[in-house]
Amino acid sequence: MEGQQIFYLCCIGVAAVVAFVAIPILSHYWYAHRIAEQNAVLKQQMIERGFTADEIVRVIAAGTGDSDPSSVSHGTAARAG
Repeated sequence: MEGQQIFYLCCIGVAAVVAFVAIPILSHYWYAHRIAEQNAVLKQQMIERGFTADEIVRVIAAGTGDSDPSSVSHGTAARAG
């Protein structure tokens, strides 16, 4: 192989490794952001409809499958992973 071809193959290999690592990481954070955004919209709508804080916590806990409402994260996407 010519030196230039080896260089191009190495560049392609490095790009593939970077993509292989970066795509799952970016996907995770994008997903967590979307979940947090959806929860914020839901909470805002519930506030506008006059729900109490306890009712909001119960609804959010039910949506995450938690039986313990105290484990619901407040304003973060910590449970999105």
